Amino acid sequence: MTNDLRTGIVLPTRQAQWTDLSDARQLVSFAQEAEKIGFDSVWSNDTLINPGIEALTLLAALAPATTSG
Repeated sequence: MTNDLRTGIVLPTRQAQWTDLSDARQLVSFAQEAEKIGFDSVWSNDTLINPGIEALTLLAALAPATTSG
């Protein structure tokens, strides 16, 4: 067992739908900045009740835009 602490961040997909982050390219930039400052992972919520930006498609867009994949 290692003692490495890894931290991740949840992308603001729900807020993005209702604010100026509605362009998915801004969420890609958000993830790139998170990677630059040292986050190990990004996460995206998905729900049928309160729809936001679709999680799987967003994560697929992040894969080529980040390097820690």
